[in-house]
Amino acid sequence: MSTSDRISRPTNPDGLVLEAWGQGLMLGCLLVMAAVTFVNMKKHILLHKLILVELILAMPNGTFIFPKDPVYGWYQSVTAIGLNVSWSLHNVIAWLKNRPFMSRKVSLFYIGTVILAQPYWVLEIYANFAYFNNYNKIFLTTRPLEPIFRDPWWVFTTCSLFYTIKREYNFGIIELVSVSPRFGIMLASMCLSIAFMVVDTCSVLNVFSHSSLPTGIEPFWKLSFIFKCLCDTVILDDFKTALDRMRTYWLRKRNMGGEILLNTGEHHHQHHRIEGTGRLRPDEDIEALTGGGRDRRKSESVPKVYTREHVRELTAGCALLLSLAVAEDTWPYMTLQTAPYQPPQIQITKSGTTDPGYLFVGPRGNQPAGTAALIYDEDGNLVYQGPDEVTANFRVQRLFNQDVLTFWGGNMTDLGFGYGAVHILDNTYREIYTVTLQGDFETPDGSVPDSYIDLHESHISARNTLLVTAYNVTQQSLTDIGGTPDDYMLDSLFYEIDIATNEIVHSWSALEHVDQIALTDSKQGIDDDHGTHEQPWDAYHINSVELFDEG
Repeated sequence: MSTSDRISRPTNPDGLVLEAWGQGLMLGCLLVMAAVTFVNMKKHILLHKLILVELILAMPNGTFIFPKDPVYGWYQSVTAIGLNVSWSLHNVIAWLKNRPFMSRKVSLFYIGTVILAQPYWVLEIYANFAYFNNYNKIFLTTRPLEPIFRDPWWVFTTCSLFYTIKREYNFGIIELVSVSPRFGIMLASMCLSIAFMVVDTCSVLNVFSHSSLPTGIEPFWKLSFIFKCLCDTVILDDFKTALDRMRTYWLRKRNMGGEILLNTGEHHHQHHRIEGTGRLRPDEDIEALTGGGRDRRKSESVPKVYTREHVRELTAGCALLLSLAVAEDTWPYMTLQTAPYQPPQIQITKSGTTDPGYLFVGPRGNQPAGTAALIYDEDGNLVYQGPDEVTANFRVQRLFNQDVLTFWGGNMTDLGFGYGAVHILDNTYREIYTVTLQGDFETPDGSVPDSYIDLHESHISARNTLLVTAYNVTQQSLTDIGGTPDDYMLDSLFYEIDIATNEIVHSWSALEHVDQIALTDSKQGIDDDHGTHEQPWDAYHINSVELFDEG
């Protein structure tokens, strides 16, 4: 480079002041946000650790205005490495926060493109070093490309979050901000970061013709980065955890105001009220009413909602139900004045000290009104009742690092299996996913159910897929075990299904592996009553699936 083209520390007073102001603002904000993150983070949560690392990596680049030549160029380019890593890490953090709302394909595409962008940042690190140390000017070509390899993921995350808030939670922006000003600050910061992102891009592309800012020291990317980091810091948890917490708080607040009635099952807990009123204490907020963000089993904090109108409509009907005699061939049942439910009345006998918790029940019998997914507290009081249908595998599982309720619901056959769907509920009992299975199946009675998932297994794997079993009536020669060439048997199958998209990831059939699992090895003998289409032989009777590291 010629002497006139050499890049050095700004000497123009206006440029020097502007850059010093920008770096000081960025460093100060990052220090404050790092301190806030450190005191609020939970050490066992990876997301919180990554946010702290993101802030620390970017800090040194807020001090490169101090060294003078020749140290200036080296110091600036070395500290820019941490900044570049921090930018990519920010996109990973955005992925972790938004992942619960993304399908598996979208999630893989998101993080895959972030990875594919990394070769550019390796080139940018070299270009930055070569430019500020006066080796070449490749940086003038690579710098305008920065927004393309840095910002699309953040724009997608912002748009996706606004869409999710409206579609999944039905919150208006004003209503959301009133419930959680902190979340409102995050949304405002998202918008401001994108606004400064646009201004920075325009500045780099010389859209502002009157701009005379030195290359590489524009303050706009710093402002955009500050607001991005503020989004990560002001809400440390993923978006779904934060939004679910707000919705629970909003429901309880409305309950305390008398707008709705909640049945939480927490009969031994006191609501936070001012004595003699139905208002929240002034010093309470979302964190206070939801356990401060600590992990809780969803079954311990999920409210059941009944409106006043619901209660008024059901009072007369429930009074009539209370006067009816219980049929001799049914279980004893409770009648609730808040809902027309008749769940089994259970007696709980404790032997010694027991841990507090809830009982998950899926009864089957001849009392249709109580054949449902049921939750009782430890005193036998009903906490939750699902839809009236035969249920199985009712339990708490983990999905996208959140506790969810899952149960199979459908119809059982007389042959010991069933056809149905798997329902997945969030911490407000709202059904967030319904997993079904379709395909070329045959049933013993020729019926065509909406879904062919069997009741035996519905396990959420560590990779957020659902493992289920199924049965299919199949014509099979059973001459090896004393049957006929035209006999029928049940093929035992299992499937791995993408929960978000309901797409089959993997399938397995027992009859496709008959060379490894011979029919003659079955302990279930065949007789004259089995082997027909209506009474197929059940050689395998699959009822459990587990995913191992080997696949």
